[in-house]
Amino acid sequence: MNNEIHNNINSTEILLNSINNTDTIDFSKWTKEKANLRYNGQLPKFPIYNNFIYWCNLGINIGSEQNKLRPVLILKTSKNSPICAILPLTTKRLNDYFWFHIDLEEIDSTI
Repeated sequence: MNNEIHNNINSTEILLNSINNTDTIDFSKWTKEKANLRYNGQLPKFPIYNNFIYWCNLGINIGSEQNKLRPVLILKTSKNSPICAILPLTTKRLNDYFWFHIDLEEIDSTI
């Protein structure tokens, strides 16, 4: 198994080095952070409740997925589950009048 891990890491390093883009550095940092979170047990020790808003690092992702630290609304979670469904919120009010964007009145944010 160690040889397979080593080969995967080397292949990834070759790919990332072949691309001249600062995004690759961020991607490699996020990959390391994900490994730390998953295998070193550094998950948050505080309770996460439904219908509460938390700050969440959504990481470096692919395509049009969210890619930064932003507020999220917890839609569904269970007491003993490490997984929850979230709704990312913006940090600015959009005022764009799309039916699926809901501007929050009391704060400068959009759902």
